[in-house]
Amino acid sequence: MGITIPAISCRPHAPQVQFPPEAPMAARQQILCAQCDKAEDYCTCEKYCCICKGMEGVRLAMDGLYYCPDCREACDVPLAND
Repeated sequence: MGITIPAISCRPHAPQVQFPPEAPMAARQQILCAQCDKAEDYCTCEKYCCICKGMEGVRLAMDGLYYCPDCREACDVPLAND
């Protein structure tokens, strides 16, 4: 009997609204943390990757969630406010 490990998805479990980076409204609007509604510089949440739960190099992305560099690149999620 083998143990089946579920595949890790690049998308968070809860549906998120996505704005393409070229959208004019997204260019003017500051992206906020999905949990505390603060900009990355002012967010005091525990920052960890929403995919792998890693804490190394985690940054806020356009969807308001935090990703490590590897998961952000694999899921093709742009950084927020960059």
